Amino acid sequence: MLIEASLVVGAIAILFPWFGALARQETGRADRFANVALSAHDLPPPVLPGLCSSFAADADALIRDKLCSGGALKHAPVPIDRLPRALVEAKAEARRAIALYRADDARAPPQP
Repeated sequence: MLIEASLVVGAIAILFPWFGALARQETGRADRFANVALSAHDLPPPVLPGLCSSFAADADALIRDKLCSGGALKHAPVPIDRLPRALVEAKAEARRAIALYRADDARAPPQP
């Protein structure tokens, strides 16, 4: 057991200086971790508050407490026969925003 432990310590001592090169590269190899401003414009507004006000009264108490804390609850039953319109519209807006972001990204000049 003592021999294995000393071999592990020796291996760490041999490899440790090689990590100094990584410490000098603050943004990582080839600037992988450089602070690049990524932003997608025209994202939809949050839909959870509206969904909570409409559907939280029918939800399980644990889910309602986690997702809809402090929201006003509508106690009139709302029929749920399909995905709520607000959610469908938000999904479509998010898809458009992501498509525009990808198009902008494709037009950007390559970074050296």
